[in-house]
Amino acid sequence: MKAITRRPAADAPPPARRPVRWGGRLLSVAAIVLAASILVPSAQAATGDLRYDGCIGDLAGCTPTSPAGALDGAAAVAVTPGGTDLYAASHTGDDVSHFRIDTAGNLIFAGCIGNLTGCTPVTANALDGADAVAISGANLYVAADNGEDVSHFRIDPAGNLTFAGCIGNLAGCTPVTANALNGAVGLAATPSGTDLYAASRLGNVISHFRVDAAGNLIFAGCIGNLAGCTPITPHVLDNALGLAVTRDSAHLYAAAFLGNAVSHFTIAPLSAARH
Repeated sequence: MKAITRRPAADAPPPARRPVRWGGRLLSVAAIVLAASILVPSAQAATGDLRYDGCIGDLAGCTPTSPAGALDGAAAVAVTPGGTDLYAASHTGDDVSHFRIDTAGNLIFAGCIGNLTGCTPVTANALDGADAVAISGANLYVAADNGEDVSHFRIDPAGNLTFAGCIGNLAGCTPVTANALNGAVGLAATPSGTDLYAASRLGNVISHFRVDAAGNLIFAGCIGNLAGCTPITPHVLDNALGLAVTRDSAHLYAAAFLGNAVSHFTIAPLSAARH
């Protein structure tokens, strides 16, 4: 006789789900789904991924600055070693803006310094075309493309900037070899804090400054094919733009836009005479 298969009634409850055994314990399907979601990380949380958290400036949708225009042509930024303050150089605004950084990393505009109306003034034209910034200890240095100089600012405990002078062939600044800072666009400070280097895109040289105990810059010479500088391979520093110093303060590298090259320089060690 053929066995008869009985169908469950339409209103019969669904058959009970068999629990799954995991590590000697019984888990429900819901528990397994939850465990899998914990064990498999979300793609959105991958290490190094960026999440946009807003902007500050006069662009629609950003938190505005006061005065307006303080970030026009923003060209370079630098953060203090403690991570409490950020400074932005503005090529078009001809100023440096100061931001405090809160515990969540958000920026709070704290003012600006330069010849833009509404900013704390400095030597006329010293920040014209401000393009590069470097922090060394409690000092900030700014290279100005059109000002053809490097300005020095002291950073107080609250992060505020005080103009401490400039070096270059601009009127009112300490002079250097003629044209050595023409089109100054790159800066790099040694981690030791004893030296600063500036790249000149028009002078096609790298200028070397010693940094004294107060953070003031002392011109120590230049290297490149400009008259008065130590000569090197012709054109290798043409339109020099970028600089980087190794962590041990032993080597400097320079990128030249028109030279189509990266040049390597060895930095002489700190001598006993400079201690």
